[in-house]
Amino acid sequence: MNDEIILAKRQRKKAERKWRTSKAHINLLSYRTMRNRVTFLSDNARSDYYTNFINENSREKRGLFRVSKPLLNLSKGSGLPQSTNYYQLAYDFGKFFAQKLISGLLLQTRSSCLSPSTPLIL
Repeated sequence: MNDEIILAKRQRKKAERKWRTSKAHINLLSYRTMRNRVTFLSDNARSDYYTNFINENSREKRGLFRVSKPLLNLSKGSGLPQSTNYYQLAYDFGKFFAQKLISGLLLQTRSSCLSPSTPLIL
């Protein structure tokens, strides 16, 4: 965040208020121009910040990876539900996907010319 971005955000907000009160097309175009400028300035500032950060910390790999994990949305968790009974977990996954498969087949059957009484072979 720098002074140029703060000023651009103020101008964007002013243009947005003007457009919302008047509903004029020219004010909409002005607002869109200011919105795009703020996006451009913010993206450039963010890019410059991370480029400088990487260049300054390129020798210290551990710190660089520690900071990059939140940016890349890497977490320590496995993403699986917490369970100590792996057989139950596997059963629950199988049941979930079997229900998805059956509901998908039923939707296909309803959209085709088959009657609902036609047996499904799984």
